[in-house]
Amino acid sequence: MGWVLAKEHWGNGLAPEGAQAWLDYAWSIGLPEVAACTARENAPSQRVMQRSA
Repeated sequence: MGWVLAKEHWGNGLAPEGAQAWLDYAWSIGLPEVAACTARENAPSQRVMQRSA
């Protein structure tokens, strides 16, 4: 899964909401695993991934 948001939309809760929706879908179709990655310096995206795990 992946996304890119325009800077003016950062901090509005869109990434966590999208991540959770995709995870819910992945589990509903029986995927055994979902992988995520981001740039080392992108702390906000790292937090989204940690919370969505």
